[in-house]
Amino acid sequence: MMQTYERPSLLQRALGVFVIFTVFLALFLWAGKFFVHRPVEERYLDLRRMAALRTFERAIVPLTSPSDYVAPEAERLRAQFAFCADPLPQTRREPVSARSRRINACASVDAAQELACHLDTINSRLNDMNGGARSDGERIGGDRMLGARYGVNVDKWIDAIRRGDTEAAAEHSEKQQAISCRDAMGAARELAAGGGKLLGLLAWRERSPRNAVARHFGPEQTVKVASHIMEQRNPWGGVPGCIYYGYAGSDYGKAGSLETLSHSKVLFVTDKRQANRQSCLAMRPSGTDEKDLSGVYQRTGRERQSDGAHAPPESLDVILADLDNIRLPWKDLFRAYTEGPLQLPPVEESMAKVPSNVRQGEASGEGDGSGAGKAVAVAHGPNRLVRQKHTVDAGFNVHLTIHPGAQRIVQEMSACYAGDAGACQRSGLVGDKKFDDFTRQMYEKAAVRMAAVALIDVPTGRIEALGSAHTDCYRQEFDGPGRDAVVCPNLPSTPRYEPDRLLNHALFTDALPGSIVKPILATGFLGDPKYRRKIVAERVSADFIRLQDELKGSDSVAFLNRMFCIDTGWANCDRPRAVQQAALQYGWDLGCAQASFRCGRLNVLFGYPDSRRIRQDTARMPLGASVMMGRLLTEPAPKKPADFQAMRNFSFEPGQAAACSRGDFYAGTGKGGWRKCRQGHLVYLE
Repeated sequence: MMQTYERPSLLQRALGVFVIFTVFLALFLWAGKFFVHRPVEERYLDLRRMAALRTFERAIVPLTSPSDYVAPEAERLRAQFAFCADPLPQTRREPVSARSRRINACASVDAAQELACHLDTINSRLNDMNGGARSDGERIGGDRMLGARYGVNVDKWIDAIRRGDTEAAAEHSEKQQAISCRDAMGAARELAAGGGKLLGLLAWRERSPRNAVARHFGPEQTVKVASHIMEQRNPWGGVPGCIYYGYAGSDYGKAGSLETLSHSKVLFVTDKRQANRQSCLAMRPSGTDEKDLSGVYQRTGRERQSDGAHAPPESLDVILADLDNIRLPWKDLFRAYTEGPLQLPPVEESMAKVPSNVRQGEASGEGDGSGAGKAVAVAHGPNRLVRQKHTVDAGFNVHLTIHPGAQRIVQEMSACYAGDAGACQRSGLVGDKKFDDFTRQMYEKAAVRMAAVALIDVPTGRIEALGSAHTDCYRQEFDGPGRDAVVCPNLPSTPRYEPDRLLNHALFTDALPGSIVKPILATGFLGDPKYRRKIVAERVSADFIRLQDELKGSDSVAFLNRMFCIDTGWANCDRPRAVQQAALQYGWDLGCAQASFRCGRLNVLFGYPDSRRIRQDTARMPLGASVMMGRLLTEPAPKKPADFQAMRNFSFEPGQAAACSRGDFYAGTGKGGWRKCRQGHLVYLE
């Protein structure tokens, strides 16, 4: 008997596709595991440190009333730690230095008193994090509010120390071990550091999802110390290079700029604790004595405004992000420069720029344009440093062209104009009656919402200062209401949260050049010998307004009339081309010979046009961030609107130029000039 074929149902076919997809995915993951090289993050987790911190997980308990909290006492703590192999002594042998007090506010010759101070700091922070402690509902220092009040139960903490951290041992498949009292006291100090800031990073039971509580929290556990917040870079990965700026003695004056400013020490950028001080002392620039070297840390906006001390430019980490590839010894580009050359794959018509050598903080060399088989880096050789009797890799140092004295001046002036009264006091503008009267009428008492100053040495192209500041309402407009929210006026449009708009405005805020183009225009006019002779001859005419007067008065209409040759009846005018050449001489229109989105952009670290950064090895981008430098007499490319190129066609009808000059297309009151000019190609020229 013949059996009839039954077509599989839609459900059966769907199940078959699902099974095939599952098998394929399993094979793909298996192949990826064995055949695909996965970069290993060089992260390090100190298990002893983590186990000591986790003794607080069951010691931090909710308080039903303020009377439940018992302030820690030194003598009682000394008695409770009597079980330790090294109990708390009544006094220490070594005195507490001033530097130790700056780092640790609780530093004391009595170990028990110091520990009591740490516990009291933790309890004070927990009290601030209690949502009921503030009626306005604001967050404290960025910490999330807690619904209940918590405190450290010292008895439970001592019990956790004696038992050892079972959970930490189980998580890392290790045997249960007792926690040393020294580690436990170090954990209390770490938890209290910075006024207890670490408490805001812990996972709290009351603020965690139910499924997370069921998986990670014990029955009576109120807080969890996650391992990821304690991870740090592998301490055996090498020593990062230092970031220096400033010149000791008179070296900077001999370099030919800012000679009138007082010479300062060589500064290096570090953190608050100056953890890399010894390394930066050892790797300091040649000719710099230790007494001429001083470390500064990157301050936050609030800290920067609080005093006039030296501080690096805003957004320095963003500006130098690309240089981290050779400043940090665990990066692959550092390995390329110190261990051996890496080869570019053969490509056609590459515009590769391959550095031929790299010294500390410098790059040089040219590519021949072929890119075939070129080395990404020519080996520099090992770059190492002896640290604590061990030889370790040391990253390349970066020496900025920033001058500390100039940076301090432009930063304080920028902050003053953005409403910082302290900066105005230090800058000497407080006694200026006109300035005071003006700012008193402005919102936030700020002359401007955003201020930026870039100081550049024209002969060398060195960036010597980058001042940047903005008001609180400006920050709130692009980053949303922050932890210190202020009352700001309603905007006519909905705010768009763009944190990138808060980077250093001297570099990362694109703006129309405005009247800055007028000196370039004047240079283009004066490049014509006949026109120069004409100006000299007409200087004696009473009704002739000289070019220098137009420049001082920033007369836009007069400048446009000159550029389009009003003196020759608007005909046979080649001055726009001369202006374009003048722009190139001033450094504008870099890389605009061919259509590219890099037109008019400059490599801020090395000063060459950004168009020369084009390379084929996208896995390792060239060094140096790029910023907008300037475009003049450029136009969008025909194919891609984002691409710009230098204009080649400067033709225009004399009658159209005359109509625009008369203001025939402007319907407003007063002299219209070139406003509302509608004559096609002429608009781009204008």
